[in-house]
Amino acid sequence: MTGKRELCSPDSIGNKDIKDSWDGAADEFADLFADDDEFYHKHIINPCLFDLLGNIEGKTILDLACGEGHFSRRLAERAKGNIQITGVDISENLIKISQGKE
Repeated sequence: MTGKRELCSPDSIGNKDIKDSWDGAADEFADLFADDDEFYHKHIINPCLFDLLGNIEGKTILDLACGEGHFSRRLAERAKGNIQITGVDISENLIKISQGKE
């Protein structure tokens, strides 16, 4: 090896690898949102998504790759509970964490 970092082919990574990776990182990832103050989501990502979504009250939303549910919780707050949200994630550990935050 010449010191270059070799990238793996996307074809060499399966769903089990992805799931295992997120399951292993679930606690660390969830800790980023523990105080609801993760900078990029709070100040950049979420405001952009809220602008794109517009008025969400009374809507039904599917949150794909919901992680530990931080965006779903922000949506529920914004809609004052007048919303139906379904969160889906490949990581069972992140789903368990999200269910503990309801």
